Amino acid sequence: MAESPRLDLPVSRSSFAETARRLKARAPQWEQIRVTNDDGDVVLSFPPLATSASRKVVDQESHDRVVNSGVGVVGNVVIGSGGKAAFPVRVPIQRNNRTKAVLSAVIRPEMIANILRDSGLPKGWSAWVTDSQDRLVAATAASNLEARPASEFGVGVEGDRYQLFDGSSLQTASASLEGTPWRVRVGLPSAIYVRPAQQAILLLIVAGAVIALLCALATVLLYRELRARTAERERVANWQRMDALGKLTGQAAHDFNNLLMVFQSGVEGIERRRHDEERVTRLLGHMKEGLTRGKNITRRLLSFAKRSNQGAEHIELPVKFEEMAPLLRQALNDSILIDVDLPADLWPIHADPVGLEIALINLLTNSREAMANGGKVTITARNVSEGSFEDKRIQGPAVAITVTDTGSGISSADLERIFEPFFSTKENRSPGLGLTQVHGFALGSGGVIKGASLPGHGSAFTLLLPKSKAPSLTGGDAADANFPECLLIVDDTPASLESARLGWAGCRHNYGAQRSGSARTVAEPG
Repeated sequence: MAESPRLDLPVSRSSFAETARRLKARAPQWEQIRVTNDDGDVVLSFPPLATSASRKVVDQESHDRVVNSGVGVVGNVVIGSGGKAAFPVRVPIQRNNRTKAVLSAVIRPEMIANILRDSGLPKGWSAWVTDSQDRLVAATAASNLEARPASEFGVGVEGDRYQLFDGSSLQTASASLEGTPWRVRVGLPSAIYVRPAQQAILLLIVAGAVIALLCALATVLLYRELRARTAERERVANWQRMDALGKLTGQAAHDFNNLLMVFQSGVEGIERRRHDEERVTRLLGHMKEGLTRGKNITRRLLSFAKRSNQGAEHIELPVKFEEMAPLLRQALNDSILIDVDLPADLWPIHADPVGLEIALINLLTNSREAMANGGKVTITARNVSEGSFEDKRIQGPAVAITVTDTGSGISSADLERIFEPFFSTKENRSPGLGLTQVHGFALGSGGVIKGASLPGHGSAFTLLLPKSKAPSLTGGDAADANFPECLLIVDDTPASLESARLGWAGCRHNYGAQRSGSARTVAEPG
């Protein structure tokens, strides 16, 4: 329109009015169309201004920019003489590269508001436009705050979060309108903005709870699986134990049956020839040997069963080892040397002598099997002033008996299991009860056994046994000891009790007896 010949100066009022009327019919949002001179005075206007209206432009700043730059601009929103908000769009009317006048279209902000509303914003969202002076141009929310400072419409609270005049909170984003000093800002309700984060947090909480539940379920299943495997191992171990016990009891039954044959033959022989003193003496000797064998078999069974320290007594180790020397030598073979080194001041111990014999024989037997090509076994002993220094399970003074060999040794993995029942590294897959019996004897005596080995160089087993509380009997002290002159015999089997009484039939006696339930006690002077 600014380039139309109809605006060549001087402009005809009727021609301008007709052109402006046609243009306004095509753009009804245009409130007024005006032509102003360089000073900002309204020269032409459609619709015409009232007689009392001011002829001066309200937004002088944008008018001066067009005059000085010769470039069209979008002005700021202002309150007109009629008290209504509007903004101008101004272009220069140039002739011969000179600005002769300024053509302006005054537009109501409702036009911008309608554009914002028709832009397809989701429900609950808001949008507003501000000019270069940060005044509100238009907004989707009804505010009646056009041309007023934008801070009256909404205030930034934190970052891009805004608090609107109606109290609603929005999370916003803004951008400049290209070619204008205006900015448009679009916001969505803060509740909608934070909802994904809240949902994510809730999802994390639910996922964490599910993971914790799955972990707990996995823990329960693992615990049940471990219990099931432990129970299975116990069943297998029990089966193996019962199998070994069956073999042991079978062997024990066979040994006892042989003993019964000795006694049966002896009794029958004595009954037939009671007056044959030589024959009776031989038979009685065989029966006494059978008794000793029976007692040893019983003690071995009790030792295997890990019973308490039955039969424990005061043991002088130098004397005991001297007595056991042939037995220990017999447990080895001719290709193995044995060296027993005991200090003179070795303390006595309180233990089962037969159990000690069995334990040492088992250790020597293992050493013999580890030295197929010969070697050397050394037995040493030492006093330990405080057993807890060696092992926390031992309290007080103790005696350490160590059996060392030069055999093939034991691997570190097998060393941890050598005291387990039925565990064996031997090629013949023997029951693996020897070290178990030694372990049972040590525990039953209130001590422990410890093993150490270096594969290819040998092994060493140390028995830690508590020191005897009785004083040591050395030299002639044992012969000079005062023994009681009265014997108390107690047994719960009448036949055994009567047999024990009859054993003293050859001595001067005067006994008394009393019976309590099935028990019978007899006191007989020595």
